[in-house]
Amino acid sequence: MMKPLYLYGRALAVRLDGPALRVSQPDCADRWFPLRLLSRVLAGEQTDWSLDALLACARAGICVSFQDGEARLVARVCGVPSERQELAQRLSDLLVRPDGPVLYANWRAGMGRMAARSLARRALLTDYRSITGPELRQLLERAAHDLLAVPAWRALGRELFGQLLPFAADGLHRRGIDLEALTTPEFHLARDLAEILFWDFQLVRLYWVQCRVERTGVCPEPGRAEAVAVFERRRDRCEYLRESLINRLHRWLVALQS
Repeated sequence: MMKPLYLYGRALAVRLDGPALRVSQPDCADRWFPLRLLSRVLAGEQTDWSLDALLACARAGICVSFQDGEARLVARVCGVPSERQELAQRLSDLLVRPDGPVLYANWRAGMGRMAARSLARRALLTDYRSITGPELRQLLERAAHDLLAVPAWRALGRELFGQLLPFAADGLHRRGIDLEALTTPEFHLARDLAEILFWDFQLVRLYWVQCRVERTGVCPEPGRAEAVAVFERRRDRCEYLRESLINRLHRWLVALQS
């Protein structure tokens, strides 16, 4: 089973060693990670990579994402997209239509409303059918405020979204979409999918904050390792939701262009 590799820490160096990545760090034993077992790699921007290690990841279809200290995406290194080009072609066809941006914006808004309603229903809100996304975000923020944990709530959200953005981009890359060619200031598919997927983490995020407050009485801002652990516990579900969302997009494009 393939798994992601997280490379956060000081003075990390990554080199290619046969069919594996060798990760070195001062005062620590070297670690080896076979390429065939890696689904993707997330690394801090200060991580020292050799060119042959990056190229080996690209050839193996493993995207390497670099993040700064605020979990913002700095760069991604990916190989050539796969041969499954139908979805990519349909997206390209949509974007050259005069009404393409409006049609896509309507689809994106609909998926966002669906995700927000699903969250509201799981939160047992009686008005889950009519509550809007901004209203739901206000309720969640107010709950964090009542727990005196707004900084931790926001920090965890920032870190989780930092995980979701490359996660969404990797899923699109695997479907043959060249994000560098398609992404514009008006059209950022990976970010849009990440924002929709982010709704599924809101109750988990609030529960994490609540448990920390109940256990210790305070809730300091989480470190990146803690945020990664929260994300990893839901990775299987998130993969399912990501693929479902991309499939919905594909079916919508097929119906639109039929």
